[in-house]
Amino acid sequence: MRLLELGILLIVQILIAVFLYVSNLGGPEAPGAFLNFVPEEVVKIVVDSEDGEVVISKVENRWQLPDGSAADADRIDRVLTGLASANAGWPVGESGASIDRFKVSDDNFEKRVRLESKDGLLEEFFIGSTPGHKKVHARKGNGPVYAINFSTYDLGTKQSVWLNKQLLRPTGEMTTLIRTDGYTMYKGDDDWEVDQDIELDPVKVSSFIGRFTNLSVYDFSDKDLPDTPNAEFTLVDEAGSSRLSVYYLDEDEEWAITSSRAPGIYKLSTYIGEEMTQDLSELSIEESDEDSEEEST
Repeated sequence: MRLLELGILLIVQILIAVFLYVSNLGGPEAPGAFLNFVPEEVVKIVVDSEDGEVVISKVENRWQLPDGSAADADRIDRVLTGLASANAGWPVGESGASIDRFKVSDDNFEKRVRLESKDGLLEEFFIGSTPGHKKVHARKGNGPVYAINFSTYDLGTKQSVWLNKQLLRPTGEMTTLIRTDGYTMYKGDDDWEVDQDIELDPVKVSSFIGRFTNLSVYDFSDKDLPDTPNAEFTLVDEAGSSRLSVYYLDEDEEWAITSSRAPGIYKLSTYIGEEMTQDLSELSIEESDEDSEEEST
């Protein structure tokens, strides 16, 4: 009987030890991040697709496109942060057939992405088909396919997707606006004033000045520009002076703009181009019908 009790006690001790050992293992390890890089270390992004290739580089702590145009740093930060935090989950495919079906093979992919640091390649991976909202199939190296939380739209291959649409805005406060062969407007204590004997309408002038301080373009233009712009301006701000030239392209019915501070030609929305090229008379206070009648008597 004594031996039986000892045997039972030994079995219980063994079971307790096994239970504690398994508990300490914590079960199978959960999947980790799909990529392994630090966003702040990235200095070059290359996105390739059948539609073309885009390259964004960080030069002297400033993101830019190949022609030197400013890239959208906020967008780039969001994309890199999103990629760095994308969880791999469990693989959804490993065979050659599934890799091709999910469009993440070496010869069949939606996007091929390279992230580089100043020391070389950080990550290279493929983006493929979309299994659901803000989800995309992805694969790197010779690994399996994952469905990560990411949008393929965020890795566009058009230059305009990455362009900083606000690159032509003044630096800091704009204090003077000079229209070549026209007038000079300068910021007074309260409102904008002009160097001509004309009373400006504060509401109209505020909207007009806003076209410069809040200036946005929406794409690159590859059109040939006329010899003479519809309007040319010199802006004075905290960084000094710069020149803006605004063009209307009759044949294409488009507006375009250039700046001495940025390379390239950029597309401008029609309503912005039209308001920027207003005559000074259009910014003046209009006489009321009553005032007009008094002058005629």
